[in-house]
Amino acid sequence: MHSKLFHSLALIIVALVACVVLLTNRGTVWNNFGYIMFNRSLSSEVTGSLDRAETWFRRADAAHKTDFALGVVLAQSGDQQGAMASWAKVDDAVSSLMAWGDVHFNAGQYEEAQSWYQYAAETAPRFADPLYFSGLIAEMQNEPRLALQYFEQAAARPDHVQVGLSDIETKMAMVVANDPSNSDWLTVQALTESALTHADFRYLRYGDLQAEYHLARALHQRGFYEEAIDEYETVVADWPSHYTARVFLAMLLWQVRSDSERATELLRSAIALDPLRVTAYLRLGDVYTESGELALAIETYAKVLELEPENGAAIKALAEIAR
Repeated sequence: MHSKLFHSLALIIVALVACVVLLTNRGTVWNNFGYIMFNRSLSSEVTGSLDRAETWFRRADAAHKTDFALGVVLAQSGDQQGAMASWAKVDDAVSSLMAWGDVHFNAGQYEEAQSWYQYAAETAPRFADPLYFSGLIAEMQNEPRLALQYFEQAAARPDHVQVGLSDIETKMAMVVANDPSNSDWLTVQALTESALTHADFRYLRYGDLQAEYHLARALHQRGFYEEAIDEYETVVADWPSHYTARVFLAMLLWQVRSDSERATELLRSAIALDPLRVTAYLRLGDVYTESGELALAIETYAKVLELEPENGAAIKALAEIAR
C-alpha cells in the first residue's frame, strides 16, 4: 500500500516537474518542433511540413523565443515582409543571412544567393558585405552596370567584415576598366589610388596588386608612360604569374625606352607562363621586326599561325615582311 502511494506521488512530482520545465522553456520546445518540421520540408518527407514548421516557430515567437528559422520559413513561403520583421527580433541575424547566401554562392546557385544577400543588406543598412557579394554575382552574370551600382552602394556603407573598402574600390575600378563602351581611365586611376591609400584589402586575392595593375593600365592609357612602367614593374616583381602585366610592361619598355633586351625577356617569360596564348608571340614578333631580326620575327609569327591559323595580325605581319 505504502509502496503504491509512494510510486503515485513520484509520478505526480515527475509530471509537475515536466510541466514546469515545459512552461519555462516552451519557446525552446516549440522551436525544436519547428526544426523537425522544417527539416522534413527540406527533404519533402511530409506534405505541409513547412506550414507546420511555421506554426511551431510562431508559438515560440509568442513565447518571446524568436528563432532565425521563422524568418527562413516565412521567406520560403513568400512572406518577405514577415521574414524581415522576424529577423529584426533576432540578435545578429545578418550573420546567418550571410551564411545562407554564402552556401548558395559557393554552390553556384547565384539567384538564391542574391536573395539572401539582399535580405542581409536590408536587415543591416550599414553593412557593406552583402552588397559587395551581390555585385560579384551581377558581374559573373555579365551585368557590369548593375555590378557597379552594387559596389557603389557597398562603398557608401561604413561597416565591413569579410570585405574591405579597398576591395570594393578595386572592383569598381575593374568594372569601369573592362567596360568596352566607356572605359573611364581617370576614374579607374582615382579608384585604384584611393584603394591603395586606404590599404584595406580583406577579400580580393592579390588585392593590392590588382589595384596596382589597374592603376598601371590607367596611367598607360592616359599617356603617363614612365609612371605606368613603375606600376607594372611592381606587379611583375610581386605577382610573377601575371601574364598581361608582363606584356604591357614589355611594350612600354620597347616603345618608350627602346629597351629591346628587357622587352624580349619579358615577352619570352610571358610565353613560358601561357604558351597557348598568342598575345605575347605577336608582340615579340613586332619587337623582332622593328629590331631588324626578320628571321626570328617570321618564326614567331609562324608560331601564332600554328595556334590560330586565321590570325589576321600574324598574316598581315608576315605579308609585310615578304614585301
